[in-house]
Amino acid sequence: MTVRHAMSAEILTEGRDAPVWRGARRRPPRRWWPALLAIGAAVGVLAILLSAVVAWPTTYAATTIVSFTPRPDAIASADVMQVIGQKYVVIATSGAMMQVAAGPAGLDADTLTTSTTVTLSAGTGNIDITVVRPDRAQAVRAANALATLLVERSAADALTTSEVTSAALVSRAEVKPARALLSAVSVAAAAVVGVLVWCVLTGRSKNRSELST
Repeated sequence: MTVRHAMSAEILTEGRDAPVWRGARRRPPRRWWPALLAIGAAVGVLAILLSAVVAWPTTYAATTIVSFTPRPDAIASADVMQVIGQKYVVIATSGAMMQVAAGPAGLDADTLTTSTTVTLSAGTGNIDITVVRPDRAQAVRAANALATLLVERSAADALTTSEVTSAALVSRAEVKPARALLSAVSVAAAAVVGVLVWCVLTGRSKNRSELST
């Protein structure tokens, strides 16, 4: 009887059928495992995404706007102006333009070509010239050089006049990528992954409990 009482004193009962020896390491309740694994998955995904955002190289986008308007003595409808604008978009991105503008920009023609995007705003005669470079000042110089050259090339146009209405400035160059936005998206994506993992694990545990009963 003495030995039996001594052994029973070393046993703690948890519920009805779950004896636990005193001094044994307690594991978290089973119901917490899905939440812990979901948090771990979310943290892992967040770490990967934020690492990619930080490693993404920084570039600067400088934009210069050239506006085309009909000459006072010319009859040019909005549709005609759009056609003329498309023509100058092609001219602005031509190899000849890149060769001439590359010098003032401090770039070779091929690099300037791959760094430049020229678009015509719908319903207007405004052409946006955007240059993206790792060097902010270089992007500004390149965009302004292309815009100035485009105005010079279009000076003899009988239907339109052109001018630089918004020159690129170092202070207004857009930083790419938008790390604050990408970081917020990363947090949201990690949260979604965590919720999905939790739902899958809790769904499996429920199915097992139902099968066991």
